[in-house]
Amino acid sequence: MHQDIDQGDLERLLEAHLRTFHSTYGRHARAFMDAGFQTPEELATVTEADVPPDVIPKGAVRLIAKRAAAAQPQPGGVEQFERLLSGNVNQSVVEYAVRFMPEQVAVADTAASAKAVYNMALQLPHTATRVKVLEKEHITINGMFKANVLSRSTLLHAFSANKLTPYLLKIPRKPADAQVEFSAWEALAHIPHLAGPLRLVGLEGEVENTGRVTYGLLMPLYPATLQHVPVPM
Repeated sequence: MHQDIDQGDLERLLEAHLRTFHSTYGRHARAFMDAGFQTPEELATVTEADVPPDVIPKGAVRLIAKRAAAAQPQPGGVEQFERLLSGNVNQSVVEYAVRFMPEQVAVADTAASAKAVYNMALQLPHTATRVKVLEKEHITINGMFKANVLSRSTLLHAFSANKLTPYLLKIPRKPADAQVEFSAWEALAHIPHLAGPLRLVGLEGEVENTGRVTYGLLMPLYPATLQHVPVPM
Protein backbone atom coordinates (compact mmCIF):
# COMPACT_ATOMS: atom_id res chain seq x y z
CA MET A 1 0.00 0.00 0.00
CA HIS A 2 2.81 2.44 0.84
CA GLN A 3 4.27 2.17 -2.66
CA ASP A 4 0.96 2.82 -4.42
CA ILE A 5 0.10 6.03 -2.55
CA ASP A 6 1.99 9.30 -2.70
CA GLN A 7 3.99 9.92 0.48
CA GLY A 8 2.41 13.34 0.86
CA ASP A 9 -1.04 11.75 0.91
CA LEU A 10 0.10 9.16 3.45
CA GLU A 11 1.45 11.93 5.65
CA ARG A 12 -1.82 13.87 5.50
CA LEU A 13 -3.84 10.76 6.34
CA LEU A 14 -1.52 9.92 9.24
CA GLU A 15 -1.72 13.53 10.43
CA ALA A 16 -5.52 13.35 10.48
CA HIS A 17 -5.37 10.12 12.50
CA LEU A 18 -2.94 11.61 15.04
CA ARG A 19 -5.28 14.55 15.52
CA THR A 20 -7.93 12.15 16.82
CA PHE A 21 -5.58 11.48 19.77
CA HIS A 22 -4.87 15.15 20.46
CA SER A 23 -5.46 18.31 18.46
CA THR A 24 -1.71 19.12 18.41
CA TYR A 25 -0.35 15.66 17.53
CA GLY A 26 -0.89 16.04 13.80
CA ARG A 27 2.36 17.97 13.53
CA HIS A 28 4.28 14.80 14.44
CA ALA A 29 3.19 12.88 11.32
CA ARG A 30 6.38 13.60 9.35
CA ALA A 31 8.61 12.56 12.25
CA PHE A 32 6.80 9.23 12.61
CA MET A 33 7.02 8.60 8.87
CA ASP A 34 10.74 9.38 8.90
CA ALA A 35 11.07 6.80 11.67
CA GLY A 36 9.25 4.20 9.54
CA PHE A 37 5.76 4.39 11.09
CA GLN A 38 3.31 5.20 8.29
CA THR A 39 -0.02 3.69 9.35
CA PRO A 40 -2.24 3.81 12.46
CA GLU A 41 -1.51 0.12 13.08
CA GLU A 42 2.24 0.75 13.04
CA LEU A 43 1.87 3.55 15.60
CA ALA A 44 0.73 0.94 18.12
CA THR A 45 4.28 -0.51 18.12
CA VAL A 46 6.27 2.73 18.38
CA THR A 47 8.58 3.17 21.39
CA GLU A 48 10.48 6.09 22.86
CA ALA A 49 13.68 4.72 21.32
CA ASP A 50 12.25 5.00 17.81
CA VAL A 51 11.89 8.78 17.82
CA PRO A 52 14.41 11.29 19.26
CA PRO A 53 12.99 13.07 22.34
CA ASP A 54 13.95 16.44 20.89
CA VAL A 55 11.63 15.72 17.95
CA ILE A 56 8.66 14.23 19.81
CA PRO A 57 8.47 14.31 23.64
CA LYS A 58 8.65 10.87 25.26
CA GLY A 59 5.31 11.40 26.98
CA ALA A 60 3.61 12.08 23.65
CA VAL A 61 5.17 8.96 22.11
CA ARG A 62 3.96 6.79 25.00
CA LEU A 63 0.44 8.23 24.83
CA ILE A 64 0.20 7.84 21.05
CA ALA A 65 1.39 4.22 21.21
CA LYS A 66 -1.04 3.46 24.04
CA ARG A 67 -4.05 4.96 22.27
CA ALA A 68 -3.13 3.39 18.93
CA ALA A 69 -2.84 -0.01 20.63
CA ALA A 70 -6.15 0.48 22.44
CA ALA A 71 -7.83 1.18 19.11
CA GLN A 72 -6.79 -2.21 17.80
CA PRO A 73 -9.51 -4.87 18.18
CA GLN A 74 -9.09 -7.81 20.54
CA PRO A 75 -8.26 -11.09 18.72
CA GLY A 76 -11.19 -12.91 20.30
CA GLY A 77 -13.64 -10.29 19.11
CA VAL A 78 -12.32 -10.45 15.56
CA GLU A 79 -12.52 -14.24 15.47
CA GLN A 80 -16.10 -14.19 16.72
CA PHE A 81 -17.03 -11.48 14.22
CA GLU A 82 -15.59 -13.46 11.30
CA ARG A 83 -17.23 -16.66 12.52
CA LEU A 84 -20.64 -14.97 12.68
CA LEU A 85 -20.16 -13.68 9.14
CA SER A 86 -20.61 -17.08 7.58
CA GLY A 87 -20.96 -17.01 3.82
CA ASN A 88 -19.49 -15.01 0.98
CA VAL A 89 -17.95 -11.81 2.38
CA ASN A 90 -15.29 -9.43 1.15
CA GLN A 91 -12.23 -9.79 3.38
CA SER A 92 -11.14 -6.19 2.78
CA VAL A 93 -14.52 -5.01 4.10
CA VAL A 94 -14.07 -7.21 7.18
CA GLU A 95 -10.63 -5.68 7.74
CA TYR A 96 -12.06 -2.18 7.46
CA ALA A 97 -14.77 -3.01 9.97
CA VAL A 98 -12.11 -4.24 12.40
CA ARG A 99 -9.94 -1.18 11.81
CA PHE A 100 -12.51 1.62 11.86
CA MET A 101 -15.38 0.09 13.84
CA PRO A 102 -13.67 -1.93 16.61
CA GLU A 103 -16.34 -1.13 19.21
CA GLN A 104 -19.18 -2.31 16.95
CA VAL A 105 -17.21 -5.44 16.02
CA ALA A 106 -16.62 -6.23 19.69
CA VAL A 107 -20.31 -6.13 20.64
CA ALA A 108 -21.61 -7.99 17.57
CA ASP A 109 -22.70 -11.26 19.16
CA THR A 110 -25.27 -12.56 16.67
CA ALA A 111 -25.21 -13.25 12.94
CA ALA A 112 -27.68 -10.41 12.39
CA SER A 113 -25.67 -7.83 14.35
CA ALA A 114 -22.41 -8.92 12.68
CA LYS A 115 -24.05 -8.55 9.27
CA ALA A 116 -25.31 -5.08 10.23
CA VAL A 117 -21.76 -4.03 11.16
CA TYR A 118 -20.46 -5.55 7.92
CA ASN A 119 -23.01 -3.60 5.87
CA MET A 120 -21.92 -0.37 7.57
CA ALA A 121 -18.27 -1.16 6.85
CA LEU A 122 -19.27 -1.80 3.25
CA GLN A 123 -19.99 1.92 2.99
CA LEU A 124 -16.67 3.07 4.46
CA PRO A 125 -14.37 4.76 1.94
CA HIS A 126 -11.16 2.75 1.56
CA THR A 127 -7.67 4.21 1.23
CA ALA A 128 -7.80 4.83 -2.53
CA THR A 129 -11.15 6.59 -2.13
CA ARG A 130 -9.85 8.76 0.71
CA VAL A 131 -6.81 9.79 -1.30
CA LYS A 132 -8.91 10.73 -4.33
CA VAL A 133 -11.29 12.79 -2.18
CA LEU A 134 -8.26 14.55 -0.72
CA GLU A 135 -6.88 15.26 -4.19
CA LYS A 136 -10.12 16.34 -5.86
CA GLU A 137 -12.18 17.82 -3.04
CA HIS A 138 -9.36 18.88 -0.65
CA ILE A 139 -11.15 17.03 2.12
CA THR A 140 -9.56 14.57 4.55
CA ILE A 141 -11.91 11.77 5.63
CA ASN A 142 -11.26 10.52 9.14
CA GLY A 143 -12.95 8.05 11.50
CA MET A 144 -16.53 7.27 12.41
CA PHE A 145 -18.76 9.99 13.84
CA LYS A 146 -20.45 8.57 16.95
CA ALA A 147 -24.00 9.83 16.78
CA ASN A 148 -26.27 9.60 19.80
CA VAL A 149 -29.22 8.75 17.57
CA LEU A 150 -29.68 5.80 15.23
CA SER A 151 -28.85 6.44 11.60
CA ARG A 152 -29.14 4.18 8.57
CA SER A 153 -26.38 6.20 6.94
CA THR A 154 -22.66 5.98 7.65
CA LEU A 155 -21.42 9.16 9.36
CA LEU A 156 -17.74 10.13 9.23
CA HIS A 157 -15.60 12.97 10.52
CA ALA A 158 -13.98 15.02 7.77
CA PHE A 159 -11.73 18.07 7.66
CA SER A 160 -10.68 20.70 5.16
CA ALA A 161 -7.19 20.20 3.72
CA ASN A 162 -5.74 22.75 6.17
CA LYS A 163 -7.37 20.80 9.06
CA LEU A 164 -9.04 23.98 10.34
CA THR A 165 -12.65 23.31 9.33
CA PRO A 166 -14.50 20.23 10.63
CA TYR A 167 -17.24 18.59 8.58
CA LEU A 168 -19.63 15.67 8.76
CA LEU A 169 -19.66 13.31 5.78
CA LYS A 170 -22.93 11.41 5.45
CA ILE A 171 -22.94 8.34 3.21
CA PRO A 172 -26.48 7.05 2.67
CA ARG A 173 -27.02 3.32 2.34
CA LYS A 174 -28.41 3.76 -1.19
CA PRO A 175 -26.25 5.82 -3.61
CA ALA A 176 -29.25 7.59 -5.13
CA ASP A 177 -30.34 8.89 -1.71
CA ALA A 178 -27.42 11.33 -1.52
CA GLN A 179 -28.43 12.94 -4.81
CA VAL A 180 -32.08 13.08 -3.76
CA GLU A 181 -31.21 14.75 -0.44
CA PHE A 182 -28.88 17.21 -2.17
CA SER A 183 -31.56 18.13 -4.73
CA ALA A 184 -34.05 18.70 -1.92
CA TRP A 185 -31.62 20.98 -0.12
CA GLU A 186 -30.95 22.96 -3.33
CA ALA A 187 -34.69 23.47 -3.78
CA LEU A 188 -34.96 24.87 -0.23
CA ALA A 189 -31.62 26.71 -0.05
CA HIS A 190 -33.32 30.09 -0.52
CA ILE A 191 -35.01 29.78 2.89
CA PRO A 192 -33.23 32.03 5.46
CA HIS A 193 -31.28 30.30 8.23
CA LEU A 194 -31.60 26.87 6.63
CA ALA A 195 -28.90 24.51 7.90
CA GLY A 196 -26.09 23.96 5.45
CA PRO A 197 -24.55 24.41 3.00
CA LEU A 198 -24.48 20.86 1.64
CA ARG A 199 -21.95 19.60 -0.85
CA LEU A 200 -22.23 16.47 -2.97
CA VAL A 201 -18.93 14.58 -2.88
CA GLY A 202 -18.05 11.88 -5.38
CA LEU A 203 -16.52 8.80 -3.77
CA GLU A 204 -14.29 7.08 -6.30
CA GLY A 205 -11.81 4.27 -5.76
CA GLU A 206 -11.86 0.93 -4.01
CA VAL A 207 -15.31 1.53 -2.58
CA GLU A 208 -16.75 1.34 -6.09
CA ASN A 209 -15.92 -2.36 -6.17
CA THR A 210 -18.76 -2.97 -3.75
CA GLY A 211 -21.24 -1.22 -6.01
CA ARG A 212 -22.82 0.36 -2.92
CA VAL A 213 -21.50 3.91 -2.65
CA THR A 214 -20.83 6.61 -5.22
CA TYR A 215 -21.70 9.85 -3.42
CA GLY A 216 -21.68 11.36 0.05
CA LEU A 217 -23.06 14.57 1.55
CA LEU A 218 -20.56 16.95 3.14
CA MET A 219 -22.03 19.34 5.68
CA PRO A 220 -20.85 21.60 8.51
CA LEU A 221 -20.27 19.89 11.85
CA TYR A 222 -22.39 21.76 14.36
CA PRO A 223 -21.62 21.69 18.11
CA ALA A 224 -25.17 20.55 18.91
CA THR A 225 -28.30 19.21 17.27
CA LEU A 226 -31.91 20.29 17.66
CA GLN A 227 -32.52 17.53 20.16
CA HIS A 228 -30.17 19.32 22.57
CA VAL A 229 -32.03 22.66 22.35
CA PRO A 230 -34.15 23.18 25.49
CA VAL A 231 -37.90 23.02 25.00
CA PRO A 232 -39.51 26.41 25.73
CA MET A 233 -41.02 26.60 29.24
